[in-house]
Amino acid sequence: MDDEKAKKIIIETRFWAFAAWTTPFAALAALFLFEVVGWHDLYKQSIIAGGLIFFTVNVFWWWWAIAKVSQLAKMFIDTREKFQDIKTNLKDIHKDYKD
Repeated sequence: MDDEKAKKIIIETRFWAFAAWTTPFAALAALFLFEVVGWHDLYKQSIIAGGLIFFTVNVFWWWWAIAKVSQLAKMFIDTREKFQDIKTNLKDIHKDYKD
């Protein structure tokens, strides 16, 4: 179960990294094209729409990141508890072996 969560987090992180890398360049290219072609009304509308979209995505990403950090912390805690159980079991085995 934890492996599936970790793999899902890795896939989602790759998606966000790709989106963070490509979307600003695509938006700038589109704005540059509108300016060069002379579509000033579309340019102004794109600035407003782009700003709203970027703001919305940033808020969504922020909450996604907080949720993933929380999931990772829970996974670390679960892993620590499992290692503690293993350590206790190994001590018991060692004690039984000595006796």
